[in-house]
Amino acid sequence: MNELEYSSLLCFTGTTRRSGGILQRQIESYENKELKVMDALERMKELTLQMKDSLLTGNLTEFAGLLNSEWETKKALDSAISNDEIDQLLQAARRNGAIGGKLLGAGGGGFLFLYCEPGKRVHVEKEVEHLGGKAFPVRFDLEGLQTWRSPR
Repeated sequence: MNELEYSSLLCFTGTTRRSGGILQRQIESYENKELKVMDALERMKELTLQMKDSLLTGNLTEFAGLLNSEWETKKALDSAISNDEIDQLLQAARRNGAIGGKLLGAGGGGFLFLYCEPGKRVHVEKEVEHLGGKAFPVRFDLEGLQTWRSPR
């Protein structure tokens, strides 16, 4: 888990977008049983299970490749999921050591999750920030949300 944490990066793309339009079109496509969308959703489900298996077996190189496959599949759901800025950030991250990556959420902006070659995360961080993004290290919390009450 240390290698996964150390080699992972969250990157804010610098843009946000209301996801309602993207999600609404996906819902409509699903309800209309559009073959392209149905196939993409089924493929994403398969990829998710494969990602889980790769994480459980510690095969992080396979996990990175599956992230890339999921991203390519996700883009088939709607043309607004990606844009030139997102594509440029991902390409630059890959040139500098990211071996897997995808946009999180509905699409159009927000955060990228990147998995970097060991020792290359710093190079990826610098390039992302050079292009106007903001990089954040990933830290896993094994305890989950904790709450407490303070005396009044």
